Amino acid sequence: MTSIATTIPAPGQHSVERRRLATAVHRLGPRVMVELLDEIARAYCIPDIDDRLERYADADPAVLRALGGLDWPPLPSPREVA
Repeated sequence: MTSIATTIPAPGQHSVERRRLATAVHRLGPRVMVELLDEIARAYCIPDIDDRLERYADADPAVLRALGGLDWPPLPSPREVA
């Protein structure tokens, strides 16, 4: 039996594939992002999705940039993982 702790990555530990897919969805624009958020909110009964979205929307891009939060952190090299 797989525990939820082993199936959900820790915050910031997204898979390479998730990074690729998120980047591709982001390029499609805000309409697609809203459709995806609506689908996730319905599928997983997340009634506060707009509150969560507002918290992210209120983030200061200058602060995120200064903290290195506008792009993905580098992935470890295959040698570091082995």
